[in-house]
Amino acid sequence: MIGPYKKLLFLFIFLVAAASFAYATECGNGNCESGENACVCPADCGTCGGSVPNTKCREYQCVEGLLTQICQAVTLENCCGNDICEEATGESFGDCPGDCLPKNIEFEIFGPNFDEKFFRGEPVLFKVKITGDSKKLLSAKTFVRGQFGEVKLFNDGKHDDGNSTDAIYANTFFIEKTAEEGDYTVSLDTDFRGVLKAEDFNLLIEPKLDVELDVKEKFLLGKNVEVGGQVKKKGYTFAIPINIKLSDGRVNVFDFDTESDSKGMFYAEYRSSLIDRAGTWLVSVQGSDSNGNEVFAEKEIQLVEPGKIEFLIVELLTGSGGEFKSGSDVPIIVAVKDEFGETIENAGVSVVDRRGQELSLLELTPGEYSGAYRVPFDLALGKHVLTVRATDGDGAGIFGSTEFEFIVTGTEILLDIIEPSKKVYAVGDALNPSVFLSYSGGDRVPNASVKVLLNNKEISLTEFKTSVFSSDYVLQEDDIGRLKILFNATDRAGNTGSAETFVEVSGTSLWQVLQDNLVTVAAVIVVLAIAGMAAATLLPKKAERGSLLKRRRQLKALNRQIQNDYFKKAKISEKEYAKLSKNYESELEEIEKKLEGMQEKK
Repeated sequence: MIGPYKKLLFLFIFLVAAASFAYATECGNGNCESGENACVCPADCGTCGGSVPNTKCREYQCVEGLLTQICQAVTLENCCGNDICEEATGESFGDCPGDCLPKNIEFEIFGPNFDEKFFRGEPVLFKVKITGDSKKLLSAKTFVRGQFGEVKLFNDGKHDDGNSTDAIYANTFFIEKTAEEGDYTVSLDTDFRGVLKAEDFNLLIEPKLDVELDVKEKFLLGKNVEVGGQVKKKGYTFAIPINIKLSDGRVNVFDFDTESDSKGMFYAEYRSSLIDRAGTWLVSVQGSDSNGNEVFAEKEIQLVEPGKIEFLIVELLTGSGGEFKSGSDVPIIVAVKDEFGETIENAGVSVVDRRGQELSLLELTPGEYSGAYRVPFDLALGKHVLTVRATDGDGAGIFGSTEFEFIVTGTEILLDIIEPSKKVYAVGDALNPSVFLSYSGGDRVPNASVKVLLNNKEISLTEFKTSVFSSDYVLQEDDIGRLKILFNATDRAGNTGSAETFVEVSGTSLWQVLQDNLVTVAAVIVVLAIAGMAAATLLPKKAERGSLLKRRRQLKALNRQIQNDYFKKAKISEKEYAKLSKNYESELEEIEKKLEGMQEKK
């Protein structure tokens, strides 16, 4: 009984000592002394309150201690981040994922498609978006489990999963080469802070590869039966051993082992003979890869005796009956097929016009042939017909044709006026109208009909050089005034063009004055002639001939120079070249006549 009393005695002594000590301290003396704190003496120790640094939902508050109030860090209620999911106040995973857990976990599967079939060795990308109460879950532990084992899915941006903030988890696994054909169950399991979700899916294993056969449906006996194709599946191609068989319906006439290349392509051909059986044949292709995936395909074809197919069908793929200008291109595209509708490759296809000009068409895609027919400038305006002919590429003598209609419309002839080159002339001057003809594309216009109207007088021009037309004309009294000069040109096809210019004609030229005073001038000429004859006997004929020869050499040099400037250096225009060439050649003709006359007098 003494023990309990001792404890009470010690407690009493302690309380008396504490009271004495408390009585000894003085709150408000500016010193936070022993026994004082922010709760019992804020004047000396400061206030108790404020958030706890580097924490959330914790602050300092005065709480009851053993003997008195003390300042202590406490956790706040109704605060997101206090590690308490206070559902009564409406807190949830959606607005406070740090305190609360999701009530539901959702899967959104991006791959694979579970209605597709998978072959052995195929990589399967499993990809899923995981949310909790529709909010992204970024740190879920997720696995795919099945016959192939256990595969962890990652949300790190390194496993074809997008990025680390999209809550998409992914990883790749492979269908084992030992996997049997059939359905397999795959389980998707996730764990987010103890909240679990699992869902099962089915994967269908079908160890078969696709074969895309490239074989025509009909062949002529005696020709090559070509068998090609590609082994592929879901964008993958396969290099594997392949066996190709041809059966005529009774026996195998062809058995060939080959391999597809890295792109899955394979090819074989059988040279049929006239003794082979005509009718329905069967093409079969089979094989398997190193994973045990099977390859199989077959197709019926027809072997036809020569002469049974008698024609080809040439089908126009470009519209007929269009309008085209002279010198333009007429595009023509055709498809060539046999009477069974089978595409004919490597055919000989050409376009022939009514003149016999022929244009070969090129095969740009299998069985389709194209080209462009250039409309000749001298082709008459109006409707025209082209014949499109086709012959088979095997030389079996099979052919076909069709007609292509088009309409030629006019194209303008451009007239470049060479003469007149001056604006003012006098009566008696030589005008010599000249033009150069071309089409808009720059092609020359030969053999045209060119006329010039000088007011009401019509003069026909002759072709001096290719596409250069001119005529001689001396201005008359009735030309005085403003003279309109109108050129009109028409080519053989009926294309036309025109150009006009104006000159001023006034006064009388020296030549005209001489003509008007012919008697007087003649008398003067007689006198001058007699004097000239006397003087001529004194002049050496050799000097005259030398002068003419020198001038001839100069003119030939000038002619070569303008040819070089026009054809090689393009320093002068075609109009200037035609004008200078005409002048030089006219003077050369005069010199040649004089030299011939001097030779005859000898």
